[in-house]
Parts: sequence; C-alpha cells; structure tokens
Amino acid sequence: MLFLNSGYSRFHSGQDELIGMMKEWDKYTEVYKFDIMVHPFWLFHPWIDTTADVMAKFLQARLPKTL
Repeated sequence: MLFLNSGYSRFHSGQDELIGMMKEWDKYTEVYKFDIMVHPFWLFHPWIDTTADVMAKFLQARLPKTL
C-alpha cells in the first residue's frame, strides 16, 4: 500500500494503525510525503507529475513482471 501524504498531519489519521496492521499481515507499505500545505495536492501542478512518478515506481517495483 502506498501512502501519499501532504504536510497536513490531520489527513494522516489512522495511517500508523493501518501500517501496523499491514506489517502484521506481512504486507508492504510505503509512505511518500510532500512537504506542502495543500490538500488534495495530487490534482494540481506541479505536484501531479511527481505523484504520477511515485505511483508508477511503486507499481513497477511491486507488481509481478508480465510479458
């Protein structure tokens, strides 16, 4: 599970608990934090490009390779 966070900690509510549960279930998690005070930042320039790149790298690393 990939978490994309803004600088607003209030929007991270429950994240630590969910990460703990995922660890118990032996599931991979990754957190990427943007140090910006915009929410929802991923919809706006210039963050949309970085968001798409982070998501693509996460999926490429975690999904099985297929022909």
